[in-house]
Amino acid sequence: MKIPFEDLHWLFTCGSASRNICRLNLEEAVHLYKTIKSKHNPKCVEIGRYHGGSTMLMLAAGGDVITIDNHSKASGLQEYDDLVLAWSDEHGFAQKLDLVVSDSDKYDTSNLSIDVLFIDGGHSYEIVNQDFAKWFPCLSTGGTILFHDTVIPGVKKVIDEQLFLLKNVVEVSTLLCGEKI
Repeated sequence: MKIPFEDLHWLFTCGSASRNICRLNLEEAVHLYKTIKSKHNPKCVEIGRYHGGSTMLMLAAGGDVITIDNHSKASGLQEYDDLVLAWSDEHGFAQKLDLVVSDSDKYDTSNLSIDVLFIDGGHSYEIVNQDFAKWFPCLSTGGTILFHDTVIPGVKKVIDEQLFLLKNVVEVSTLLCGEKI
């Protein structure tokens, strides 16, 4: 099951129910959604969930999503995880979602093959590079990697160092998307 993008408008409004849940701008969100939708039952990993807006976009577009974020109940973000879980259950996506509260480097990636990797966790060079080094080998050849917040120096440096491993690279605002060679 997929949900049309236009039915997700509430993720981008600032009403009392949504509080601007999706932290991507509209152009970036459309690109992420279309990327997922263009694949057949893609296995997706999202590093950095924050409010969960991109998680819901990926599910709505047809992805099976492992979403990893290290925030804790003490951070005040548990309510957003609860919202993602309730929304995914309500829309029949509960079996397609693995919501993980942990550091991305602690997740067991042995024997894991994925079609889409979305890196939007920590933005320092060390963290982005660590996420890339751990998760990029799991990405299938021809699979899609997306980096968010490409204007941040740590993110930009990793991209500059690893760009040679990608083809069909597209930049949409502060989102970079490419396919693994």
